[in-house]
Amino acid sequence: MDLEQQLTAALEGRASGVPVTPADLGAVRARARSIRRRRIAGGAVAGAAVVALVVPAAIGLGGLRSASEAPPVGPAPTSVEPTPSTPGTTCSSIGVAKPTRPDGLPPAVARTWQQIVDAAAACDLSALEALGADATTSYGLHGGITNLRRWEREGKGELGTLLKVMATTPGQGTKEGGNQGYVGWPALSVRARWQSLTPSERSELETFVKPADLASYEEMQMYYGWRVGIRADGTWMYFIAGD
Repeated sequence: MDLEQQLTAALEGRASGVPVTPADLGAVRARARSIRRRRIAGGAVAGAAVVALVVPAAIGLGGLRSASEAPPVGPAPTSVEPTPSTPGTTCSSIGVAKPTRPDGLPPAVARTWQQIVDAAAACDLSALEALGADATTSYGLHGGITNLRRWEREGKGELGTLLKVMATTPGQGTKEGGNQGYVGWPALSVRARWQSLTPSERSELETFVKPADLASYEEMQMYYGWRVGIRADGTWMYFIAGD
């Protein structure tokens, strides 16, 4: 059986298995036989006509999908799930305004203040560790400046808080019986006795102190929130919170 005969038989068999009208079925058969006759008369030219018949006939009989039903060309689209936030991937100082250095600081203190602020704003933990090699950096417990790196890694970074503390009005303090003078931020942290907060001081503290904590400090007449101390010779002494 040649190609045309196979096609005719296939189309007729296909047509007999689908719900079409007799007129439609007869038209398909007649068209297939016509192709056979043209093939015999015209040789290879009729082969193209046979191929041309296959696609529309198959579409009409449900053998191929319509253009609207055909699958899209190319790889199937993949849904993109948002990547969950990972602790430590975003520096805690991002978005916190870089403070302006206050006037009147001793030169060595002013230099260290600027270095701390620049490093915190840039999230340069290595620079902070170098600056505060002997500093205490903790919350309630003693610890070294490397706590800053651990807090960032755990998603509880305090570099933004450090910048906010350094933006407060400083005060002069003494340590170890007055033998070591230093500058502390905020000024409230170095006062010998509690004094009522001025409106500007309260506004500064409210940038990093929760209202409930601030009320507790006032009730106890003692400030033990986040604070910074730099010795007169420029040594970074601490960045701590807690009693």
